[in-house]
Amino acid sequence: MRCLPPMTAFLVVAVLMHAEVRGQDSSAPPPEMKVLEKLAGTWKVLNINKPSKWAPDESRTNSTDKGAVILGRRFLERRGFDDEGNLIHTSTYTYDTEKKAYLWWFYVSDGAFGEFIGTWIADRQTLIFRPRSESRLTGVTTIHFLDEKTFDWSIIAKDADGEIGFHMEGNAVRQK
Repeated sequence: MRCLPPMTAFLVVAVLMHAEVRGQDSSAPPPEMKVLEKLAGTWKVLNINKPSKWAPDESRTNSTDKGAVILGRRFLERRGFDDEGNLIHTSTYTYDTEKKAYLWWFYVSDGAFGEFIGTWIADRQTLIFRPRSESRLTGVTTIHFLDEKTFDWSIIAKDADGEIGFHMEGNAVRQK
């Protein structure tokens, strides 16, 4: 009998323990993932930096974001590219059945990163994310689906004094 390499064996055990601990059926993703699947595809995104403490001048940029459902349809990964094709940000989303909440992690090429917990407001077709409670920041991020091909979004981050440190908003239009 052939043995698995130690790292592979560790990962297999970790995945099996995670599914058992969470009490999830490992064969199907939670139905709440349908909301996140709306972000799959290729999007042309307008990004508007509003004047704030950390970015005092308004600016506008465009990016192309590509979203894909991955890992058994339990996660959604999004990657944003500038006009030259450089990767400028990446995000991972999922739904945690234990917390009954959406989770979102993002990483930006300038070194910024964040971890958020969110809810879905079905009658408004809006995801609302707030920083994890252990974060030193407060604020809110919204993703409002206007239809299957368009969504508006906004990020407002406040520092420990409650001052708006960062404010960015925009619009995304599905390309594919």
